[in-house]
Amino acid sequence: MKAIIMAGGHGTRLRPITLTRPKPLVPVAGEACIDFVLKALKEAGVEDIIITTGYRAGELIAHTGGGSRYGDFNIVYSIEDEPLGTAGGVKKMERFLHDTFIVASGDVLADVDFGQLIRFHEERGADATMALTTVDEPTQFGIVGVDDEGRIQRFKEKPAPDEVFSNLINAGIYILEPSVLDLMPENTKFDFSKQLFPKMLESGMKLYATPLSGYWKDIGSPFDLIDANQEMIRRKDGHRAGGSREEFPGVGIKEPFFGGKGVMIERGSNIEASALFPGTIIGRESELTDTVVFHEGKVGMECRIIHSIIGAGSMIGDKCSLEDCVIGDDQKIPNGSSLKGMKIPESEGGNTLE
Repeated sequence: MKAIIMAGGHGTRLRPITLTRPKPLVPVAGEACIDFVLKALKEAGVEDIIITTGYRAGELIAHTGGGSRYGDFNIVYSIEDEPLGTAGGVKKMERFLHDTFIVASGDVLADVDFGQLIRFHEERGADATMALTTVDEPTQFGIVGVDDEGRIQRFKEKPAPDEVFSNLINAGIYILEPSVLDLMPENTKFDFSKQLFPKMLESGMKLYATPLSGYWKDIGSPFDLIDANQEMIRRKDGHRAGGSREEFPGVGIKEPFFGGKGVMIERGSNIEASALFPGTIIGRESELTDTVVFHEGKVGMECRIIHSIIGAGSMIGDKCSLEDCVIGDDQKIPNGSSLKGMKIPESEGGNTLE
């Protein structure tokens, strides 16, 4: 079975994190976001992958390496100079899609059971099967109404609060038959939820949906990324992944905690519910809570950092206080800075504080 992974978006809501990397390469608990969906597809027996990409495509191609880093995968790439929409990018690959295939997103964290979706699809004899998940705030997504057999009766994209009829949302993962490609125009921007699925309902095609088995998280914002890191740390090793208390004598550590290779934490520091990627250095008597520090990030002594993200190679000076902040890659925050609710830089090419 083949799978198409859509990975061409700019990830604008994740800036400044995505100013220097494509969203599928945003790190979660020591791995790139796209790695989770690729490993889940491999477990389901998928061997051939097509990745549609555009923004910072070279970095994504270099990371996935044609599939060799994952074992037996064969990965090819479709470069979109002009975005074709979720369905339009799939239509472009029509000549390769002769049997049932999977469509997934490379910039949503999806550690899920694709095998369960495939079995449901085959049992129903569906033309298309949509994966569902539940959220607390459905107004930001496409909600779905199904009957007792899982057949889709209606859906609504980003409903107003008084239009919400379900907290089941479209997770952006589909099992499709090649016949649905006939409903898509060629070389045209076309969307699954807004255009293809309404067209399928109108024509009476078998459009089904079923809840996902596994963990799904839209990492649309930096603070969603903090939550995703914490959850995946828990899932990877029950309570803990990465370093242990024994590796950091004189340091207070509260789970969930991830400490990558080469992490250094000086005595007197306290780390709670945080992820420290390889090469991170934390100065003495600093406190980090609900924080993610990317590769080679450095935090000075006597700092207090709460619910924040520190980009790769960034340096936070001594005695700094950061709360609800997102610091991009290779930034320098001067000694004694006190920041709350800030993103640095705010735009591409922005300056450091020094």
